[in-house]
Amino acid sequence: MRLWVAENGLRDRTGHHLNNSLGLLRACAARGLEPRFLVHRRAEREVLDAVGGKPVFAFMPYESVSTDPLAGPLESMLVQGAGFADGLGAAGESIGADDLVVVPTATQAEVYGCAMFMNRLAPASRPRLILHFCLENFLFPRTMQLGVEASLYRFAVRELERVADFQRVLLTASGERMVETLGKVLGRPALLFPMPKHYPFEAAAARPRASAPCVSVLGHSLPKKGFALVPALVAGNPSVRWLVQVSPPGEERLWPAGLESVANAATHVETVTGSLEPQAYYGLLARTDIALLPYDATQLPLRTSGVFAEAVAAGKVVVAPRRTWMAEHIEAGRASGVLFEHWSVEDIGSAVAEAVARFEDLSPAAQRLAPAWRDTQCVAAYLDKALATLGVARATTGA
Repeated sequence: MRLWVAENGLRDRTGHHLNNSLGLLRACAARGLEPRFLVHRRAEREVLDAVGGKPVFAFMPYESVSTDPLAGPLESMLVQGAGFADGLGAAGESIGADDLVVVPTATQAEVYGCAMFMNRLAPASRPRLILHFCLENFLFPRTMQLGVEASLYRFAVRELERVADFQRVLLTASGERMVETLGKVLGRPALLFPMPKHYPFEAAAARPRASAPCVSVLGHSLPKKGFALVPALVAGNPSVRWLVQVSPPGEERLWPAGLESVANAATHVETVTGSLEPQAYYGLLARTDIALLPYDATQLPLRTSGVFAEAVAAGKVVVAPRRTWMAEHIEAGRASGVLFEHWSVEDIGSAVAEAVARFEDLSPAAQRLAPAWRDTQCVAAYLDKALATLGVARATTGA
């Protein structure tokens, strides 16, 4: 059986798309599966070589090709869906009934594209399909109310129902609230699956540290991820060491006085500018004691977080918002950390201070939990559950 990975978000070495693809490549090799990676048309040569990818997709899963305030979402789904179907059709080899197509980042456009692609095939030639959902773009911003895109998700799934045998289709998501909400949107049940994440680094062992723990803010520097709050958070906790990534370059514009806003806020602050390749990023994570995720829970209520997953896998203490996927795991005892209630400098700063005060208890717990996280919230666990659910035998060849 060939496993076709339709990774239209894979263009360069930064972000989670390459990370997860490399993990899937390794997991397939250990299970006797033949992976084929279909990636974005503008994928870098290093990326193509790393996964043996074929550049076929015209659109990223996060794009909107139309900005029309009324018809834009529908126009975008139709255009991007057709582009996704064309990409699958350009695989170069015939995708058949014995194959499995995996879409790691499914939105309404990818679902609609899969329906269009399936419709072009004879019924007996249609492959198995896995759609993994990790974005809550079907909600209005800052609310849990269904937005315009929700109707498009429902429509796209109904189009897929017309041409696919749903005993051979999996709709998956990571997180209990995401699964529950997604089921209401799609009109079909979604399945709770592990986060398909790859951890190409060793879990942290206990190590000597300076008198003050190192608090890091890593990942994309977005307003909804609390990046604009960083100067005030640093100023409110000046006794700890801070490690802050500014990515992409120029996002310090969100701070009142640019980089000086942070540099002048505390004595021990280090900023690292730019999107980092995996090994450089993991180097920052290794230097972290407490990973701060000052996210706005009203804008990111359901989605997973790669930074959180990597921090837990590395045995780090985490500070995160309540009512999120991250909070689900901390409250369930699968990660060690402190939660903040409100998206404010005061609440987040207090949570950081609490994590520092309790660090000697929280850190050993984080290190104990890391191995189980790496084993259960990973690409391999995701793939094994998918194969078992679909009733597909695998020929294990060794890890």
